[in-house]
Amino acid sequence: MWQLQRETSERSQNRNWVRKKLLDAGFILESFEGYTIKENSVSLLLDRARLTNPVDDPGQGYASVSSFLSGPSIRRKTDFARRMGVPYYFAAYSFDESSSRATDIYVLDMSKKKIIRKFTDSYSFSKWLGKFRDLIMHSKYEEDGLPGFDVELRRLGSPWPGNLDGILYCPNNQQPMALIEFQTTIIVPVRKHCNNKYFLPTEERKGDEQRWKVLDIIRLQANLPLLILVWSPDNLKEVKLKVVKRIVYSNEKTAGVVPGLKYSYKKVLQSPKLINTLLRTCQRAQYDR
Repeated sequence: MWQLQRETSERSQNRNWVRKKLLDAGFILESFEGYTIKENSVSLLLDRARLTNPVDDPGQGYASVSSFLSGPSIRRKTDFARRMGVPYYFAAYSFDESSSRATDIYVLDMSKKKIIRKFTDSYSFSKWLGKFRDLIMHSKYEEDGLPGFDVELRRLGSPWPGNLDGILYCPNNQQPMALIEFQTTIIVPVRKHCNNKYFLPTEERKGDEQRWKVLDIIRLQANLPLLILVWSPDNLKEVKLKVVKRIVYSNEKTAGVVPGLKYSYKKVLQSPKLINTLLRTCQRAQYDR
């Protein structure tokens, strides 16, 4: 069997106490390590892992990934990809620390349950992946602590695609309830956190409009609400819940409407209240069916 080791560019996940609270309450959270955007649509969903042993039998690829992710998780992910109308691929790669180069990159189609491509270097992989994307986020990233594969792809000018934080499922339900975007705040308290402060460019920042545009694309394509959960490692009691109603972009000419995120709900909640609010939403959804 392949030996797989999880790698991610999402460095705050291990400290995310809100995610743990949701899981402890019975919610299911699925995430994707990457997604690509082409012609203003999601074109591909991706997961990945590092190979820590030589691959003697490529035929064991799907069975190894299935064991790594778990069967129920793969079913939810493939169902979500079908909902989005896109493929769901898994990339497994070896990485040579001495040369800082990836080799033997296997790409598995998780719906077809088989390897569809093999690359021997990151450059070939990045060129192939480029066929699925015409939008690449070129924001500066903190390199400390990133996997070597990420650093190499960024050096090639083709960063690993941005990740999807979470698809939220109600307890004992295999249908997605909402998309989740976790936001960490440290300098600004949870109560004072404002996404629209940096939506447009300033002298200090280039603005977050593009970042929210890609999440808006996913939200609309999946036909699911987008929930923003703002949390802090310094405040283990409160969470700000924001439900996105729509996003107004800078190129829209609407009199008196300031570009930015518009919400149907926005409130600071104690963590038990957050869980209860989401559970009530699950109950309403079940009743509506």
